[in-house]
Amino acid sequence: MTTYNELRVKVGRRPITVVELDLDFCNNVYGTAPCTAAVGVTGTQKCFNTYPTCQDAAHYSRGTKTYKFTEANSFLPIGETVYPCISDVDIAPTQLKPGAFSVSAAVTVTLDDFPHHDRGVDPYIASRSYDARNQGTFFGKLKARNAIVTNRVMRVNTGYIDANRTVYTLTRTYFIDRIEGPDANGRVKIVGKDLLRFDEIEKTKMPRQPTATLTAGAPPNSTFNVSMSPAGVGATLPSGTFLIALDDEILNVNVSPGDILSASTRHEYITTALAHGAGTVVREVFPNATGTYRPVQMIRDLLLAAGIDSSYIPYSAWQTECDAYIDPTSVETVIVEQESVKTLIEELLTDFGCALWWDELDAQLKFKVLSTGASSIATLRDVENILEGSMTVKVLEKERMSRVQVSYGMVKKYPPYADGNFASAMTPDVKNMSKSALVIDTVAESPNAYAGAVPKEIVSRWLGFNAGAEATAVANRYLARYGKTLREVAFQMDAKDSHIRTGDVVNIVSRLLQAPDGSQQPVKFIITQFRETVVGSQYSYTALELPA
Repeated sequence: MTTYNELRVKVGRRPITVVELDLDFCNNVYGTAPCTAAVGVTGTQKCFNTYPTCQDAAHYSRGTKTYKFTEANSFLPIGETVYPCISDVDIAPTQLKPGAFSVSAAVTVTLDDFPHHDRGVDPYIASRSYDARNQGTFFGKLKARNAIVTNRVMRVNTGYIDANRTVYTLTRTYFIDRIEGPDANGRVKIVGKDLLRFDEIEKTKMPRQPTATLTAGAPPNSTFNVSMSPAGVGATLPSGTFLIALDDEILNVNVSPGDILSASTRHEYITTALAHGAGTVVREVFPNATGTYRPVQMIRDLLLAAGIDSSYIPYSAWQTECDAYIDPTSVETVIVEQESVKTLIEELLTDFGCALWWDELDAQLKFKVLSTGASSIATLRDVENILEGSMTVKVLEKERMSRVQVSYGMVKKYPPYADGNFASAMTPDVKNMSKSALVIDTVAESPNAYAGAVPKEIVSRWLGFNAGAEATAVANRYLARYGKTLREVAFQMDAKDSHIRTGDVVNIVSRLLQAPDGSQQPVKFIITQFRETVVGSQYSYTALELPA
């Protein structure tokens, strides 16, 4: 059986791109139970099995209908409904950013609108009183019937079609951001984004917005039982024992029937037990239980809070990566005031020297510790792999550092804070930290080397009072990673080598990367960008050096 990998190494490959949109489509049949819609009663004509056209919203059953498009001049596959109207596909790849949110992947597909008979699209075309071929256009009608498309799945399949018109492709998964047009020239643009571009990651704040208040005062002694309002609010709070903040005190509490808030432990995180009056806002905190957490656990929980589907998070692989390079580091903090999920995740990535990105080919969020100890998966050479004349080398002097200081151990002591503000005392600021770890590369700073200090400062609220070993490990990892002047390379390869992707670690052997004796020794790099520049034929790469 022919496969994509067999075709990508053959001469005379016939490239093809197929774009798929998964749009909402009702599972019911108009007027058939459970649907109660009826022409002349709920509408003047039947719906189009989409929510914006639904006449019985109470029984709407959301399913999916897939629409497929390919290039206007493409050799079409057999046995599928594929509309040949794509004029351009522009894929902006993920750019892996060490210690930060990666630059997200995106795709823009440009298509030409066209008249259409609606067969295969409108389930009730036979009962319509008009001729669909003479009324509207394909995309004009599609947009009107599918007014809600944001975050629906779209796939860009690039690969090859064989002589039997069978398609073999790689699939890149995105999420629809918007559909623009048709414009005056009949052009339509479909813009897709990756999972980390979700507005929810930027807009969602943790902890959650407070919803409860105390209906009576709570004394400063060790226990209390106070009712909350509004009625039923207790069901919206976590089950079991969890953390909250009342005024400037953090407490361990639980909720019993009748919206009764009970304190089990007072003045957590070295806050002071206080009296709290009626009307005091009950604020959840993040995380909502005491203890220590792995960095990947915190990142996962923040993503889930932003509505990211857990199926896109390969958590066991994240744990394995974390255990291999930053074990036994754990995080211990509490977030009291609302902050964006994106900000909190970026802090974690920076503090522990990690990367998070959307792998559109695997349709998963990938996590990687940027460690010099990572193993390479392949060796790329000038002659065998890298296209002649395509490689360039850039020296990244500004990335180098010679000393790393990690400030940690948030003070968390009340009263009083320096400015009397509980919230500001919980932010990642040097003045709020009680300890620090400093690692210096004295050789690099000596007169015979770089002759000077290049400092890097990390202020981490995620490392607790007793995290001295972890803080030192973070400093050492940064220094090992950036203690020498790094190089960045850009190059191109043929489709036969397209199995190399973002996040992969490779050895590169090239005449542009010579050893002191002039020999060509393997140099380790991590792929930070992978882009298909000519569909099915040519790929461009950017890679960052990993010191030995």
